[in-house]
Amino acid sequence: MVPRDRVRREMLHEADTAAGLNIDLIEVIASWGLDRRLGNGALTRIEGFLREASVDALSNPVIDDVVQPLIASLDGPPRTHALAVLARWADEPDPRLRAAAGRVRSA
Repeated sequence: MVPRDRVRREMLHEADTAAGLNIDLIEVIASWGLDRRLGNGALTRIEGFLREASVDALSNPVIDDVVQPLIASLDGPPRTHALAVLARWADEPDPRLRAAAGRVRSA
């Protein structure tokens, strides 16, 4: 797993801003992982990213374009597990995880 800050700082040499190229690249990396059938394992990686995001403009595109389609694509036990993860996020002290849970559930 490549940490978000490594992508931002070392690969793109960017500051942590909402207008940075790193947002698009991180979204592509997360989508690529989903295409490779990482399934619920992707939620663990995304959780780490959301915890590190410093502004909503960094996290909202990942929630809308990656997490929501992932949850919508699951059924059976994987969906049950993913919904349990969202329930845990809803009770987290981290505001971005709580927001992600709320945005996905309301979609």
